[in-house]
Amino acid sequence: MAAVILQKDFVGFYVICVYRNEAVEKKLSPALLELLKGKTCFHVKKPDDRLRKDIGEKIYRERGWA
Repeated sequence: MAAVILQKDFVGFYVICVYRNEAVEKKLSPALLELLKGKTCFHVKKPDDRLRKDIGEKIYRERGWA
C-alpha cells in the first residue's frame, strides 16, 4: 500500500511495505534513504529521474506491483 500527500514544501510519499521490513529497506538506494523521514514516509522536494527509477524499480517492480 502506498499513498501520496501534497504538503507546502514537499510531497509525502508513504510506502507501508518499508515499515519494519529491513529486507526492503536494504534494497533502497542511498539517495532514496536520505528522503525517508520517520518509518514509512519519503519527503520529496525535487523529483529527478534517479528517484523515479529508484521508486519504480525498488518498490514497485521488485514486488510485482507494476
